[in-house]
Amino acid sequence: ASGAEMHYVSLEDASSDRKTFYKVALDEGVYVDGNKLPVAGLKTAIADSGTTLLLISAEAFGKIDDWLRANKCKEFPGLCEAPSWFSPGDCVEISDEDLSALPTLALNVGPPGKQFMMELKPEHYMVKYAVQGTVYRCVGIHYMPSSGGIDVILGNTVMMHYTNHYDRVNNRLGFGEASGDCVGGAAKATSSGGGSSNGVDSSADEGVSGCESRAGSCGDCSHTTGCTYNYFSHQCVAQNQHPVDSVIGFPWCMGRMCVCEDRKTLRFALLGVGVFLAAATVGLLLVGTVRFVRRRRQAAAANATPLDYEVDEARLVGGGAPSVAEPLGDFHFEEDDEDEEDDHNNDVNMRT
Repeated sequence: ASGAEMHYVSLEDASSDRKTFYKVALDEGVYVDGNKLPVAGLKTAIADSGTTLLLISAEAFGKIDDWLRANKCKEFPGLCEAPSWFSPGDCVEISDEDLSALPTLALNVGPPGKQFMMELKPEHYMVKYAVQGTVYRCVGIHYMPSSGGIDVILGNTVMMHYTNHYDRVNNRLGFGEASGDCVGGAAKATSSGGGSSNGVDSSADEGVSGCESRAGSCGDCSHTTGCTYNYFSHQCVAQNQHPVDSVIGFPWCMGRMCVCEDRKTLRFALLGVGVFLAAATVGLLLVGTVRFVRRRRQAAAANATPLDYEVDEARLVGGGAPSVAEPLGDFHFEEDDEDEEDDHNNDVNMRT
């Protein structure tokens, strides 16, 4: 923030031996065009470069939404419809002229008597996002429940427009409006005589000026300092000429955030992932087949019916239970002639 005035506010929990976040106080409210909308419990904010959006409480977001519905419905079609485009992460196609009619939002940061009004203009919290020549504006605000004594997170939606100075020696946090001369978070150096100025190497500017020559190659563009690459148009442009001033980079990328097909390591990685997925698929198919066959066999065994047998009454053993046998047809009992004669003789002998 070259030449920008820094506004310092003291840190909360400055006396604590264990500091986890850079906490600053809030005055329990959000401001819309200078009007304070009270929000009970909105007391503490942290500055966190690892958070993409401005995160506030659901109640604070609802207060902003209510104000817009009460004052801007006629100016912005779709704002008061269901669903409204003023929702976390939602986008709308809107001109810069119409955008300027949205209100300025603000948070009063710092302890009483030493506060700094941090303002966000419409072009700050309505993040620009372009895809295939169409420019959208996306709501760069989300809501979250308070947790661990944190009610607001000042993410990149704020940090793209305010330079932060983390003064750990004096236990304070400084905010200064960022100028338009920043590239990659560092002020551009003005070099003379082909050297460097103020200890900043001018080779970065030389790399930026050659971005256009690396168009078409994601790998070459992403490896060049200060260049951004577009996945769709295959453009390679200097970051300070980036057509999308956005924390939502896609379809643009820069540096190691780019996933490029012309990188050998990426190709090998994708090949490895493909082999792994293929092996996993075959394994799942085999396991599924085995389980299917096993279940079919179990079902067949459970549904099997016992065999039917016929009882032949002719095979009664000693008048007891019938013996179980297969059908044997009709039985014919014939007495032998010799047996008849023996029976006759025995009968005569018994009489005598």
